[in-house]
Amino acid sequence: MKQYDLIKTGLSESTAWAMNNILVPAHMVTLVAEVDATKLEKLRQIFKDQNTDTPPSYTAIVIKAAAFILKQNPSSNRVILGLPFFKRLYQLNSFDIAVAVEKGLPG
Repeated sequence: MKQYDLIKTGLSESTAWAMNNILVPAHMVTLVAEVDATKLEKLRQIFKDQNTDTPPSYTAIVIKAAAFILKQNPSSNRVILGLPFFKRLYQLNSFDIAVAVEKGLPG
């Protein structure tokens, strides 16, 4: 199975894409979704009650929520690939999230 699918575009959209020679922040898209965080502690307590060694961190729960929202909104899981004047919009078929975690200072 391919990791992405090319999204078909019309002539006017293709011409507009061809005019973009580089990606700039103006072309970025932001997806905003509200998540009710009032029950996070209750969710962690459920895992503690099930005698799991370590309950999931708040970070892990928020990442899971982000993945769930991406899966509900597949049109937000797209990427622009290609050389200048040959850029194309691709729909990604997988949902991957990476998180950088900085180690705290001792003390």
